Order: sequence, then structure tokens, then C-alpha cells
Amino acid sequence: MLGTKPKEEFGETTIEVLGKRCKKVTIIWKAGQFEYYYNSEYLKMDSSLFLNYNYDGWYQFLKKSNSLPLRIVKKVGGMIITTMDLIEVNEVNVNDSVFELPKMKLDEELSELTPENQKVYKIGVK
Repeated sequence: MLGTKPKEEFGETTIEVLGKRCKKVTIIWKAGQFEYYYNSEYLKMDSSLFLNYNYDGWYQFLKKSNSLPLRIVKKVGGMIITTMDLIEVNEVNVNDSVFELPKMKLDEELSELTPENQKVYKIGVK
């Protein structure tokens, strides 16, 4: 979504997904549009976590909904329509180690090939 900022529309359209009444936010961009259906009381999300994330109008949607979508409809160029529905939500505990970054080691040889002041690191090298 480069260039002109996408347009936002807020529809009165409501649908039901997983037994939840959903409102719609439409993000319209040059090549198509995204329709995000949400229930602001379900799957709440802090939109500020995505402040600089603009792909598919994601932040624009989150700042209006403050929740994750239950349905996403992507329409591209009048030729393709993709609909994604949430079918199940499971709450699970995730070990913090899943989010640990691997050890990295400076690669002096590859760093010499990069522009000034840039370094190359390898992941998982002992």
C-alpha cells in the first residue's frame, strides 16, 4: 500500500461470526480493498503495538476496532475475492523461551563487503 493513504469506511453492516455480532471497517486502496469484521468486546488488542505497521491497512483497522478481526475479506482488482473466517479460539500458555532471539555472531568477512558502518551477523553460530 504505497503512495496515497488508503481511505477508511465504517459500515453499519453487521454479520455474525462464531456467534458474535460484528461491525465492519473497510480499507480502500488503489488496487482493491480489505473488509475487516470485528466485535470490539472480543479478542481485544492494543492498537499502539502496531503503530508503524501499515501492510493491508492493519493499523488503520486496529485503531478503530481495538480488537482482532473475526472475518477478513480481501478484494483485489475486481478479479479476486478471498474470505478468511476465524473458526476457533483456544487459549494456551506459551513458554517465554519461544520468543527468545537466537545467539548471533559478527561475520567479519561478510561485513567487509557491506557499505560503511554496516555489519553482517550470522544466527546460531557458536
